[in-house]
Amino acid sequence: MLGFLSQDHESFLSHLRGFAVEESVWLDRRSGQLTSEKYVIVLDRPDGLGQAAAHEAAEVVQDRLRELLEDAYGARLMVVNRVLAESQYDEGREPGQRITSRSASDSSRVSYLEIYFDHQEWGEEFFARADVQDSVRSSPFAPGWVAGYHVLERAGHDKRSA
Repeated sequence: MLGFLSQDHESFLSHLRGFAVEESVWLDRRSGQLTSEKYVIVLDRPDGLGQAAAHEAAEVVQDRLRELLEDAYGARLMVVNRVLAESQYDEGREPGQRITSRSASDSSRVSYLEIYFDHQEWGEEFFARADVQDSVRSSPFAPGWVAGYHVLERAGHDKRSA
């Protein structure tokens, strides 16, 4: 099966990265809404910062964002994915196309945060706030080891598990 998937990847993917994570919900105010807007913040380990120190710094950022989300209009969910290990991929036609069963525990990825809002307007308003931007800019991850994305995710049902 891995060989079949790897062959398929050569048609359209390269530089794959997969992670084993420890997922934890830091804020959950879902209440049956049918849609949401997802944002992802990616934190990578800065050069010269050890893995333990990077995880501590990530917790500071995550704590601050959770505090700010408490009063944010339309904020529904914050999930933190702490990276435990990164999957290794071999080269195909391009780097990182062939799936392997190997993993490395020294990933440069520290964590990624998933933050959901009722509407794009409320998400954009939240991330435009100076206090939100300062929570990341004042961290060791700024400027070169943090990225943020608005993710297009369509789901016609509540994401809450039964």
